[in-house]
Amino acid sequence: MMQLFSIILVTRLTVMFRICVICLIIISLNIYLFHNREDQIENVRTTINKPAI
Repeated sequence: MMQLFSIILVTRLTVMFRICVICLIIISLNIYLFHNREDQIENVRTTINKPAI
């Protein structure tokens, strides 16, 4: 009985760990993309503000 319980506990923990890892990857990707987007917006602003030569 205890063996079955421990197996269930371990599978639950691995599933939770996988979900946490996937969430961290998604969050880090979102931060990375958001920073890149900010840089692009800044570049567009500087090009718009420059006088046309």
